[in-house]
Amino acid sequence: MTSTLVRVAYLYDEYNYTDLYLAAEKKAKESGQNIWSIPGYVNKSNGFDMDIVSEDMKESIVEKVGELMNIFK
Repeated sequence: MTSTLVRVAYLYDEYNYTDLYLAAEKKAKESGQNIWSIPGYVNKSNGFDMDIVSEDMKESIVEKVGELMNIFK
């Protein structure tokens, strides 16, 4: 599984895999790929800021998310 799209959000309680989620997010940040390659795209206030992303990049992001969703079906 690729972790370059990982962003941990909405953990209001303790969950079994929190450490794994946070480790995957750290790895994704450090690799600087995909969502982590766009300065300011990932933010804490609303999650993602699509206003700073070009139309071509938006299409690419949507496509990658679709691919990941298919993996988990």
